[in-house]
Amino acid sequence: MKKILKSEQETKEFAKEVLRNLNGKNVILLSGDLGTGKTTFTQGLALELGIKGRVVSPTFVISRVYNINSSRCGFNRLVHYDLYRIKEIGEIRDIGVIEDIDDPKSLVVIEWPELLEKYIPTGKKISLKFGYGKEDTRVVEINSKSETLNSKQYLNTKSKKLSLFLI
Repeated sequence: MKKILKSEQETKEFAKEVLRNLNGKNVILLSGDLGTGKTTFTQGLALELGIKGRVVSPTFVISRVYNINSSRCGFNRLVHYDLYRIKEIGEIRDIGVIEDIDDPKSLVVIEWPELLEKYIPTGKKISLKFGYGKEDTRVVEINSKSETLNSKQYLNTKSKKLSLFLI
């Protein structure tokens, strides 16, 4: 499914729509070229979640955590990752993303998720690919059934926790 966004405001409204339709998922993966709206989308999520203050891309700090003061959508934290500077899957082990994905009370947004995406179970994630459209528009491809690699992951079905065996 594709969605055409004509402005920053439409991108933020789209984020609200996605938030209302997560259906138990707590991970939103954002891929696409620089400047296509990934951070603007995250700002829309933060706005809908009642987060005060400025939301910026965590490119140089890898992650930013925003506490949610209300119980909107059942989340108590928005955790925003930018994996642009991560070059190897093993580096992900040290930054806390696995623990955040395992926490159903955390809404985890990951920009540049390509290294990690295939290890996150389909039932936990929605993938959005942002691109440039015609005349300053953005096109978003929505995929909530992207492929996972079961040979490299272990999902404890009793606790619904994700454990990755990262080599």
